[in-house]
Amino acid sequence: MAKGQVAKSGKKGKAPTGKDSGKSKKKFSKGGKSGKKDGGKKGKLQGKSAKAAEKKAAGKKVAAAGAKPAETKTEPASKLHELSRKDRRTARRSNKDNADLREAAIKLWEKLRRRDLTDETRPRVLSDLGSLIKGHISKLITKHDTARVVESYLKFGRHAERDLVFKELSGQWVRLVQSKYAKFAVKRIFKYGSKVQRATIMKSFYGYTRRLIKNKDSASVLENAYVMHANADQRAALIGEFYGPQYSLTKGAETRPLAVVLEEDPSKKQSIIEHLKDSLVPLAEKRPMQHSLVHKVLLDFFTYATGEIRSEMIETVREALVHILHTREGAQVTMNCLWHGTAKDRKVIVKTFKSFVPKICMEEYGHGVMLAVFDTVDDTVLVSKALISEMAESLEELTADRFGRKVLYYILDSRASSQCHPSMVDLLRHGDGNSSSKKTPEMRCTELRTAISPSLLEHCATHAVEMARDKPQSQLLVASTEHCIGDIRPVMETLAEAAAEDFDEDHIVADDSGHFCVKKVILQDKSRPDGPHFSTTLLEKLDEGFALKWSQTNRGAFVVSSLLECGVDEAASRVRSELKSHMPKLRKLETPGAKVLCKLLEKGAG
Repeated sequence: MAKGQVAKSGKKGKAPTGKDSGKSKKKFSKGGKSGKKDGGKKGKLQGKSAKAAEKKAAGKKVAAAGAKPAETKTEPASKLHELSRKDRRTARRSNKDNADLREAAIKLWEKLRRRDLTDETRPRVLSDLGSLIKGHISKLITKHDTARVVESYLKFGRHAERDLVFKELSGQWVRLVQSKYAKFAVKRIFKYGSKVQRATIMKSFYGYTRRLIKNKDSASVLENAYVMHANADQRAALIGEFYGPQYSLTKGAETRPLAVVLEEDPSKKQSIIEHLKDSLVPLAEKRPMQHSLVHKVLLDFFTYATGEIRSEMIETVREALVHILHTREGAQVTMNCLWHGTAKDRKVIVKTFKSFVPKICMEEYGHGVMLAVFDTVDDTVLVSKALISEMAESLEELTADRFGRKVLYYILDSRASSQCHPSMVDLLRHGDGNSSSKKTPEMRCTELRTAISPSLLEHCATHAVEMARDKPQSQLLVASTEHCIGDIRPVMETLAEAAAEDFDEDHIVADDSGHFCVKKVILQDKSRPDGPHFSTTLLEKLDEGFALKWSQTNRGAFVVSSLLECGVDEAASRVRSELKSHMPKLRKLETPGAKVLCKLLEKGAG
């Protein structure tokens, strides 16, 4: 029986018999003679206690070798388990290269990073540390413990210390940025180094961009360099490698933006677009797609690509777009995919937004993607279920956020000049007239308003007073009462109850934002001839004599003036009847609001 079979037999607890048994014993004997520690005994001894097996093995070894048990030596590694954790760590460190150097460097580092280290002592510690690590930096920088030593040396050091590190590492930048620990020191050089040093490291990346962006460690350094430290020429040089061999980054300062290249020679457009596609397809995974450099290259592709090659790229990246729309270029890439994608592409893109909707709405660039969705996706049922339902659950956060309010405004009154910046309107117009959208913009907007209105009106009714007193939110409240589809009377009731409180300096009508909100909602009665009328609801809750009290203040006088201009005869009649006998008193007031009110009263009397 073979050796492996003996072990198997031992596992089952059956003793080998006959010829096979003798052979197996002979083999074990040979193992002892050859000086092997374990040999084939592991299978035979399995099932016994570790202590008994160790004694038996030692006995056989001594017998075979003819040596005394006292002379048997145990390997130091076998005793590691008997040491404490701290001693084990020390023992392992002592077996590594430069153990003494690393230990001394770490001790100095522990002094250097102390916050209570005086300005007089720090230069001395830096000098000692520099003398110690000089000539060994390229090795220390790749170790998890000593990499931090070099980082602190760069952070607290002066030009001389930073030059020392830079000179020792020169020519190794591409290798170092791919190291798990050395990459942090390279980032420190970018942060604390001179302009010339940063430019030198940046230049070493030319021609390696595509390779480095795929590596997890080097990609973070490349992203940091591209976003935080590169100028326009350096950025163009870094991404030039994606355009093809003839535009590779060996050109340095002569590298030109893609727009300039294509303007000078349009015949190269097709080859550049094809090379861009070949470069971008391998990067369509989640991690590489998160970097701004890739977003820029993608935007260049979608800016100039057309037809089938563009459709293929949309299908490739559509599931990863949710991870890139937080940057300017990434948001524009996502918009292009929505504008030029098929109904299926749009469906996939919208579904990937689930659970991220409030975050996207509140991002500086991400919120523009939501506007593009509202402009292009005809499946408003899908948009309502996947996006608007999440927005409805987070209205308190959205109404308090600058960009979240813009998204809500856009649903209520798309591209209104009062809320949507002209630059955003110009950007969104690029998607007008796309081949995949069949519904009219008016129909799409109405369906989306219908979906958001119930939740938004309920929120406004609950928080009307708080929203009215906050200037940005008060504008959203006014837009909600004007454009929402549904019953707005609960909102009116809440505002009217607040206005019916005792008039003082904290009254909603005396508030900077509150009086504006009340006045605007009153004036909306003109556009609601059939009701409900806020002016009527308000006057039902106000006591006699309110008009004179409010008119004593500038803001209150403007609100009273709006009751005369709202187009509701009952409201105007009551105000005139209350103020008719007080005209001499009103004329003595010097506030702008009082002057406007007097003119309106005199005009009505005439």
